[in-house]
Amino acid sequence: MYKTKSITMKTKKTETTPYVVPAKDVIQQLPPAVQLLLSEWVAQLYENIDTLQATFADEPSLIQSYLVYNLRGSRKQKLSLDDDLIAFFSKVTFSTLLDEMATFYTHCTYTVDDKTIHFGVDKIAISKLGVTIEGTQKKVSLSHQAFFLLRALELEFSQKATIHALVPYAQQKVDDNPLDAHRKILEHDDMRSYYMQYEPTTAILIYMLFSRKLFNVCANHYKFEPEFTMLTDFHLLKTKVVVDALYRKYSIAKQTTAEQQIKGLKTKLDEATTKLDKQKELTKKKQEQLDTFKKEQPTKATPLKADPKMKEFEQQITALKADLTTKNREYDLHMRMKQSDIDRKQQELDEVKRERSTLQQQVHELKAIQQQMTQQPTVSTIDEWLSIGQELLQQTTEQQHDAITAFFASYVTLAEQRFAKQQPKSSTTDVFGYYEAKFGGHYIHFLNGQVERIKNLPNNVYLRDQQFVRVTENFEYVERYYHYFYDGPVVNPQAFSIVTYHDDKPYVYDAGQMMPLKLKSDEQAREGQIVAFSKTYDMLRYYLEANVNTLDHYAASINAKGHAFYYVQQLIGTGAVVIEPFTNKVTYMELPQDHNVQQYEGFTYSDGEVVHIFGKHGFYERSDFYTKREFATIEELAEQCFIRKTNRELVILQYDPKKFTPVVGEVVAIDEHHRYLYRETTESTVAETIEQRKLAYIDPAQPKKEQPVYSAVPNNNKPSITVVTNTTYANNYKVHLEPYFNVQLVDAFEGEAKVMQAARKAELIVLCTQHLNHPISKKIQKEFPGRYFLDHSEGGNLLALNLQNHFRLA
Repeated sequence: MYKTKSITMKTKKTETTPYVVPAKDVIQQLPPAVQLLLSEWVAQLYENIDTLQATFADEPSLIQSYLVYNLRGSRKQKLSLDDDLIAFFSKVTFSTLLDEMATFYTHCTYTVDDKTIHFGVDKIAISKLGVTIEGTQKKVSLSHQAFFLLRALELEFSQKATIHALVPYAQQKVDDNPLDAHRKILEHDDMRSYYMQYEPTTAILIYMLFSRKLFNVCANHYKFEPEFTMLTDFHLLKTKVVVDALYRKYSIAKQTTAEQQIKGLKTKLDEATTKLDKQKELTKKKQEQLDTFKKEQPTKATPLKADPKMKEFEQQITALKADLTTKNREYDLHMRMKQSDIDRKQQELDEVKRERSTLQQQVHELKAIQQQMTQQPTVSTIDEWLSIGQELLQQTTEQQHDAITAFFASYVTLAEQRFAKQQPKSSTTDVFGYYEAKFGGHYIHFLNGQVERIKNLPNNVYLRDQQFVRVTENFEYVERYYHYFYDGPVVNPQAFSIVTYHDDKPYVYDAGQMMPLKLKSDEQAREGQIVAFSKTYDMLRYYLEANVNTLDHYAASINAKGHAFYYVQQLIGTGAVVIEPFTNKVTYMELPQDHNVQQYEGFTYSDGEVVHIFGKHGFYERSDFYTKREFATIEELAEQCFIRKTNRELVILQYDPKKFTPVVGEVVAIDEHHRYLYRETTESTVAETIEQRKLAYIDPAQPKKEQPVYSAVPNNNKPSITVVTNTTYANNYKVHLEPYFNVQLVDAFEGEAKVMQAARKAELIVLCTQHLNHPISKKIQKEFPGRYFLDHSEGGNLLALNLQNHFRLA
């Protein structure tokens, strides 16, 4: 394999014509996979820049992301443009993108093997201001827009370009004259047919990418040749000719579109002009009719003819006016009499109010005296209130009975409204999948392998790892279920769904329709159960509800929201002494006035508010974040349950008799306050029973020896294993596997030769099917029969148990 340094000579800068291309056209003409990649990177730039930095540092992950987005883009007939993405690229011009692309490939390095050539840089630093790359001469700064675009097009070019003429050229295996070889590559028919399959603006970008790669290789190998200057001039001229031709093609297409739009607007203008002319003719006719009507009307100067009936009407009106005047006088007199009566009644009412106020004051004083004499206790709980009420109810009158009945009827109505379940706004077009934290966000996995970001997740809702979720067809959150996903082989998979019954028959949701679920004779499906079904609607698998929920399961969701989690050790005044499990720090914090947090409860906190309270005991104490968990043996059962801790201290076990029945000799896990957490049943813990204590009696006169709680295998007896997986989870695998095995982790996507070399050194090769490509898996199974182990889990804990069982059976 050949590796080169970046160009150290001063090369001619490409003098690009100021091509004018709107950002919308640039984005619209990109392939769907590139559009999706750019949208994801822009979102990460503003949400989690550290994750974005790690993404560009991992080339296999970039290639895998491109393949996934290419599959998603091919399934959609037409992608809707992202307005945020267009606004993001509107900040730079098209010519600037071309110039910065040339700058990048001037300072980048490349590696060559027998099949392809890979371009990159020694170091990339991404910040809010831009991207900085380090070559051999100086640091070069690029805009986010140019860097994202050239990296996405690099993936598109490397995955789909069919010619590899650059490889022998970069390996210096060209027998011809360098200038002639360079010209042949630039004019290669396969390359022209490749970039011409794209829209003009994308073709310009891809050709510039290809051209600058070639010039980088040329300058690295032939910069001291006498004909290099002539080669450079030819290269720049040829590149400008091709780019200008593509730009003319784009301009002609835009002009044709504009002419069609102008033609359409002219047609609409002609139609509007015709309508306006008709309206003018109609208005003219109306005006003529109005003028004719005005001429026919009598003028003020024209005297009206005397009408006998008018005189009769005037006489009647005069008589009615006289009668109305008389009735008005009578009404005024009547109203004055009524007002006098109202004033008298108001005085009487004021007098009664004064007397009532005096009586109320007297009653208040008498009640205060009676209360002091009786000294009734303050009722603070519902139970106390009901206890007092039992005595009072035996002395109620019929009127009091009716009042109490009405009160409780009102309470029942309010209680039903308060505790009624709010049904989510669901639809038959909803889809189901399981949750997983990725890229610092919430993502849903579907059975067909598709992964999407969950939108509109409520602020107080957290999701458990592998928990099933229901979303709309636009991936907006609808509902969560307490069933969880566990992996396993399925044949002919279609989708996940919740089971619903109609006419005593089970149905599932699929593509906006309710389809009958097919069950075998010995199978059952319950209402509300999550299942996986095949394309023929046969039930492939059903999923169980999670019976244990701890902070371990919800930590990723809490962190993805940017919320803090605290555990209350003690309430003091208006605040509390809390521990932050994620950092193990103990601090004092003020709590909001209306909080409902109690001692020994966990809660999430954001923007000065308590978001959610995890009040169940064991949520934090049973998690791996809790460091004060101990094991003890049940010693004696009397009025209390006594347990013996590992330091020989005898204490009382705090537990709920409804949930746990103690048995002498059992080993239980307890917290620092001696509260029961769970029975210990795993073999990794030394179960110190009463009989074991008798056999292992220690003389008090002898010095004490520390007894290990966990027993690990000595190094010289550990089996050597090679785990082929995703090394992102290296710490998780090492913590759970290294006490029992000599572990070597190999990245499944690092290269076939390296994986096979590591596999030859191990006693057992563990193939993690969740993080492995099929060609390497099949090759290992073929070359090392009997020495491989297929693991379908997604973490080191369950894998450690499976491997221990494997070596015991072996």
